[in-house]
Amino acid sequence: MSYIRSISSNKTGVQESEMFSDSINLKCDFVMVYGFHNHLDDRVTQFMDRGYIVHFMTGISWGHYQEYLYGDYDQKTHWNEAQMDFNGERVLHGKDIPYMVPTYTYTKYLIHKLKHVIDLGVEHIHLEEPEFWQHSGYSEAFQDEYLLYYKKNLNKKDDTIDTIYKIAKLKAYLYKRAIQHIAYAIKHYAQTTYQKLIKVYIPTHSLLNYTQWHLVSPESLLATIPEIDGYIGQIWAGTSKVLNTFEGNTKERTFETAFLEYGIMQALVDGTDKHMWFLNDPIEDNQKLSWEDYAYDYKRTLTASLLHPKINSYEICPWPTRVFNRMLPKLDINEQSKHKPKYIPKTYDVFLNNTFQMLGDMPKAEVIYDDIDFKIGMFLSDSAMYQRKLPRSTQDKNDLLRVSSEFPDYYGITLPLLKRGIPILGAVLDNITRFPNTLDSYDVLLLSYDFMKPSHIDIHYALKRFVDEGKTLIFIGTDDDIFNGVSEWWNQKDLTATPQKHLFDIFGVKSYASNIYSIGKGIFAYYNINSHKITTSKTLSSSLYNFVVSVLNQSNLRFKEQNYIKLTRGKYTIVSCMDESINQNAYHLKGIYADMFSLSFEVVRNPKIKVGDVGVFYDTTTAQDGDIIGSTYRILKYEQFENEYDYDLSGKKNIDGYIRVKLMTKPKCVMCDKIPLIHQYDDDSQTLLIHMNLKNDLEKIKIFT
Repeated sequence: MSYIRSISSNKTGVQESEMFSDSINLKCDFVMVYGFHNHLDDRVTQFMDRGYIVHFMTGISWGHYQEYLYGDYDQKTHWNEAQMDFNGERVLHGKDIPYMVPTYTYTKYLIHKLKHVIDLGVEHIHLEEPEFWQHSGYSEAFQDEYLLYYKKNLNKKDDTIDTIYKIAKLKAYLYKRAIQHIAYAIKHYAQTTYQKLIKVYIPTHSLLNYTQWHLVSPESLLATIPEIDGYIGQIWAGTSKVLNTFEGNTKERTFETAFLEYGIMQALVDGTDKHMWFLNDPIEDNQKLSWEDYAYDYKRTLTASLLHPKINSYEICPWPTRVFNRMLPKLDINEQSKHKPKYIPKTYDVFLNNTFQMLGDMPKAEVIYDDIDFKIGMFLSDSAMYQRKLPRSTQDKNDLLRVSSEFPDYYGITLPLLKRGIPILGAVLDNITRFPNTLDSYDVLLLSYDFMKPSHIDIHYALKRFVDEGKTLIFIGTDDDIFNGVSEWWNQKDLTATPQKHLFDIFGVKSYASNIYSIGKGIFAYYNINSHKITTSKTLSSSLYNFVVSVLNQSNLRFKEQNYIKLTRGKYTIVSCMDESINQNAYHLKGIYADMFSLSFEVVRNPKIKVGDVGVFYDTTTAQDGDIIGSTYRILKYEQFENEYDYDLSGKKNIDGYIRVKLMTKPKCVMCDKIPLIHQYDDDSQTLLIHMNLKNDLEKIKIFT
C-alpha cells in the first residue's frame, strides 16, 4: 500500500539539537539527536518515548569540545590541535570551536564520549563533516602528523605545488584514519558490551562542493572503510547557490549545481555496500532571506535530488526547530530588510509536510531519463580537492581562475551539456580500481585532468577496457596544468611527464589534435581546449556541445537537444525546464496528474512547466483503488471492506492539511471520529480530496461508497 511503511525502514529523518516539541513532530522514521551538550540524555529519551528511532550525530572536525580543549577531560590543554593558517591564526567555526586536526588523542576523546551515547541505547551514529581547510596545515599537531607520515619535517616556507599536494593528501588520510579508528572502537564496544551491531555513517558535503569551497575531506576514501555503513549527502541551497559561470554569465544556478552535486553523491555509493540519504533543507544557513526565497530554492534542490533515482532515503529537514519555531529573516540590531520577520507561513508549513510524506513514499528506479537512451557521466576525483591552493607567489591569471570558488574547469564541461538537456551524472574516478562494477552504470564518460589527477595507474587500464568493450570516453583538456608536476606515479621511473600523456599512450593516440578514434568496439575522443575557458563565451560552449554530439552520433547514441530533464519514478514524474537553454518554450506533460507541489495535490490535465520552473507530478492513472496519492499526514494503516475504506493517520497537531485518495466510486460519506469532513470528488481522475485539521496525534478516517 502506498504511503505506508515501518519506521524501521529508516527512510526519512531529521537532525535536531533542541528538545522535542509538537511543532517539530514531523512523523518521519528517525531523529538524529545532535551534540553531546544541551541535556543529551533527556533529548534521547524524549524522542524515543514518542516512537522515533533515535540516531546520534556530532561533528568530527568541530563541536562543543571545550572540556577537551581546556584540559577538563585529561588535565591537558589541546589547543595545539586546532587547525591553523600560515599566519598563525586558528581556523574557527565559532567562539571556542576550532576546526580540529584529528590526532590520536582527539579520536580517543570522541570514542569516550560516544560510548555514553551507546549506553543510552542509540544504535546509529553519525560523524558529521570531516573537514580540513585548504589554507590550514600549520599547527603544531599537523606538523607532527606530517613528520610521522612523510618521515621528514614540514618546512613552512616550502610552498611548492608538490608540498601543497602532499599536505592535502595527508589531510584526507588523517580524517580517514580517525573515522576508521572511532568506528571500529565504538562498534567493538557495542558488540562486546551489549551484543548490538551498531551502524556508523558520515554526513558530508558533496565532493563537488568541498572542491569549490577549498576544503579537503576523505570523501571517496570512506567507501574503503569496512566499518562505515554509509553517508548523508549534504546538499542544500547553501551549497548549490555558489556562483558559477556559463557562456560568460556568472550567477547562481541552484537547480543545475544541485543536480551535479546529488549526482556525484549517488555515484559515491553506486556499486558499493554503503547506504545514502539525500539531505533536503527547507531553508539554509543564511537566515537573512524571505520565506519565499527559501521555498523557491527548496523546490529546485528537491527536484534535483529526485532526478537521481537510485537513492530514495532522505534527511527531510536539518534543524526543524529553526524552520518551524523561529521568525525569519533573522536580522541584527538596526539591520533593515524589505521582509518583516515572521514565523513560517501556513502554506509553506503544509507544503513541507506534504513533501515529507511524499519522500517517504518515493521509490527507487533505474536511471532512465526521457528522450535519452544512454547514460553519460562526468568524472570527479578526491584529488580535485588537493589542487585548490597555489603557491603564494602565483601570478598567472589562468592558474588563479582555476582555483577560484567558481570551479570553471568543471562547470566549463558540464553546464554546456546539462543546459542543452544532457543529464550529466556523477562518476567517481577513484572508485574504478576499488569496485569492479563502477563503470557498468555508464555508456559515455567525460574526463579531464585540468583540475584533478588519477590516483592509480590501473585507472587508465580500466578505462581502456571500458572503451574496448564498446563504450565511449571523451577526454577534454590541454595538458598544461601545473599540478602535472607533482611527484606521483606517472612521472616516476621515467614513465611519462603527465597523466594525460600516459592515458594517450595506453590508447595508442599520438596526436594532441581534437579527434574521434574508433578503438576496440568503442570510441575514444579528444577535445583540445582549456576546460575553464569554455565558461567564457557562447561560441566555446556551443563548440564543446557540438563536438560531444558528433561523438554521440558516431557511437550510435540517440539524443535530442532540449531545454528540460525529465524522469519517471514509478507513479511520479519529475521535470525541470531550464533557462539559458535552446529556447524559452515551456514543457508540456500529457495526461491527468496530481501536482505534488500544490497544497491540495491539485488535479491538472496536461500540466505545463514554465522555463526556469520545476515540478513533481503523480500519474493518477497508475493508482489502484484506495491508494493514497498525496497526504499532509503520515498514513499508519489501511483497511478495505465492502463499500468502506479506513485509514489511520498521524501528524503535526492543528495543521490544516489535505489527503487525496484514488477512489473508483464517488463516496457517499467521509468521516473522522464520526465528524463529517470537507471533501470533493474529481470524476476525471477518480480521486477524492479531503481537507481537515488534525486535532489529535492519531486519527481514523472512514470513507463509505
